[in-house]
Amino acid sequence: MHSNEIKHVRQQVVLFASGSFDEIAIVAGGCDKNGQVLKSAELYNSETGHWETLADMNLARRLSSSFFLDGFYRVMYSLPRVRIAFFSRWSIQM
Repeated sequence: MHSNEIKHVRQQVVLFASGSFDEIAIVAGGCDKNGQVLKSAELYNSETGHWETLADMNLARRLSSSFFLDGFYRVMYSLPRVRIAFFSRWSIQM
């Protein structure tokens, strides 16, 4: 088995949402090395090898789910004991 490292990750993050489509990968939210819950999102393009900072989510999130749908990258999050799902979304040119 062979793996490649992505160079120059802006910060180390765990418990993040992620999704990919073709050469694009996006990571959103999660926790930094100090346990701070993040609302940031970043896009990585494997063809160019560059990271791009996206607009922040409206709420800091960890342990979220994400997906590409209808030209948007969406991060879904629900609160315990609440029957409402919250979304952040970014328009992605595919």
